[in-house]
Amino acid sequence: CTLTGVLFKVVLFSNAGLEHCTLEGAVFEDCTFQNLDLSNLNMEFIELKNIHMDNVILPFSQMPYIFGGIEYITQTDDDIRLGTDKGTTIDRDEYLSNAIPLLCEYFEKKEDHFPLANIHLALGYKAKAYKHLKLGMQYCVVSKDFRMLKYFCKLAARNNGFTYKELNTLYTSIQKFMPQDTLNQQQLHNYSKHIGEIKTILFSKHDTPKVTFSIRTNIEPDGMHPLSNLIEDIFAIKQQIISKTKI
Repeated sequence: CTLTGVLFKVVLFSNAGLEHCTLEGAVFEDCTFQNLDLSNLNMEFIELKNIHMDNVILPFSQMPYIFGGIEYITQTDDDIRLGTDKGTTIDRDEYLSNAIPLLCEYFEKKEDHFPLANIHLALGYKAKAYKHLKLGMQYCVVSKDFRMLKYFCKLAARNNGFTYKELNTLYTSIQKFMPQDTLNQQQLHNYSKHIGEIKTILFSKHDTPKVTFSIRTNIEPDGMHPLSNLIEDIFAIKQQIISKTKI
């Protein structure tokens, strides 16, 4: 089944089997999980918000790829265990004290910056998290991986962990490594398709007012360059406002 981007709110999952499901982008908010083995479920890039678990086995290696996953493990006293690929399980204390350092070492060798940033944010190592966010975003830009870039932006912006100026620095690095005049038509189309959402994710804090407006232009559907220029102008104005804001 495909449950991509689905919001589960105040849902009870109990004594059920969840297999072969695509959950990427799904959000579980105020949900309860009881008597479940989720160790073989692909849970990468889902988000956990204020959940409760009782007698649940979570996937050992995927937790660093879950928004709020490591945070949940560090803060909860729920009855959970972490399941390995070999079918064994460990408790949360062993996971945090022994497994997390080994996973960090593994991710460092792979230069896998998303789980590293996620782990360091959850453990309160803001400077380390920021370094991996920046490196990860730069790699996504160079490789034109806009999907992954949006996940990095979401990770940077969630929980208001960074100031506007710090987020602006991340956005500047994105611009630096994505000169529009080097993109072909298809790449420019993808850039225009994703950049608005990327900027919105990065700069829109959850606790700030949001403004929605419509603009009528004479830009044709295939006019990617003028459309891109218009988007740049809009966000340049926003950045000027943000840069004057003292946090």
